Amino acid sequence: MENDKNINLRTLIIVAVCVFAALIILILAICAGYLIMRGKDNQKVIDNPVIDASYVTLSDQKLSNGAIPDNYRQGVKQVEINGVGTKTSVIDQLRRNTDQNLQSLERQDETDAVYYSLDGEIMRIDIASGTNGFQYNRSYYFNSGILYFALIYQNGVQSSAYYFDDVMYRYITEDGQIMFNAFNDKQYMAVAKLTINEAYSFYNHRVNK
Repeated sequence: MENDKNINLRTLIIVAVCVFAALIILILAICAGYLIMRGKDNQKVIDNPVIDASYVTLSDQKLSNGAIPDNYRQGVKQVEINGVGTKTSVIDQLRRNTDQNLQSLERQDETDAVYYSLDGEIMRIDIASGTNGFQYNRSYYFNSGILYFALIYQNGVQSSAYYFDDVMYRYITEDGQIMFNAFNDKQYMAVAKLTINEAYSFYNHRVNK
């Protein structure tokens, strides 16, 4: 009888340990699932890349038609790009090809933006003046999902920017000054930060629909 009692006690202890272990595993699984889902939620693309006027922040850098917004916390890479002559020639040719064939591209109109695509790949995004607090029209050009050129224009004046590996390496100001890798220039960096962040915000908004 004593042996039977000991066996039953050991059995109860084993069962209790197994139940406790199962509960711990379940709790850990629930916590892990919550963290994973929360991570996915944090990575969701915003429904609309257009910033409400009350949240627009302007930098202290101004172009002829108004200040350059500073709406994005995400900084930009500052890496000196070499071989700019060849890269610029290729970019100019890509841009001309897109512009010359614009009428044959698929067009999708959205609030404050027009998307031009070829076989589902976004080639150009046009954003209307006033959007996100910037009083300029801008056209962003993409190749295989990578930003390579931006045109910023309004009232007969324009500036343009060239990108390689998500670095703005060349900027032509409204008065025609050409700047390369000018990461110490405040206006240069204000344009880089705005255009890179805004371009990809609009691009991701469309791609992730």
